[in-house]
Amino acid sequence: VEAIHVSASYFHFFGAHMEFGRGFTADEDRPNGGRTAVISHALWMRRFHADPAVVGHTISLGDQPYLVAGVVSGDFQPDPPAQIWFPLQADPNSTSAANYVRIAARLRPGITIERADAALKLVYAEYRRIFPRINPKATFQVRPLRETKTGSVRSPLLVLFATVILVLLMACSNVANLL
Repeated sequence: VEAIHVSASYFHFFGAHMEFGRGFTADEDRPNGGRTAVISHALWMRRFHADPAVVGHTISLGDQPYLVAGVVSGDFQPDPPAQIWFPLQADPNSTSAANYVRIAARLRPGITIERADAALKLVYAEYRRIFPRINPKATFQVRPLRETKTGSVRSPLLVLFATVILVLLMACSNVANLL
């Protein structure tokens, strides 16, 4: 079973609706906020036989009890794929540099990606000062969500579009010559 840790606002941010129950509360997302889980619709159907009573009950995951807070609707397609979500419970006072976190956020009106990226580079410089021994390839950067999902497909799509137009022109030219 694939599982990931997410913030309390994850489901709302990505537009996921709960089929049963709820997402995480702010208290559950704090360090030591308890063991809570949200499960996918597919896992709920397969493992719990679509029993709505699983919400509010405790299940065992890795020999640890977790309270099932909710079941995500079947139309939610998470990335990365997951079947169980746990609250992030990030400790802001942690000095551990052994964390990998992907963050999605909305920019305030008037803030450009370039401006947000420049501000984040200042944060990264401070982070490198505090944790000098972290992986030198590690980075903080702001990128549009569309780009992180699809990669850089603009150039290949333009080449494909130009090729299709060229083939269409050749076909039209051939039909015109035949007439």
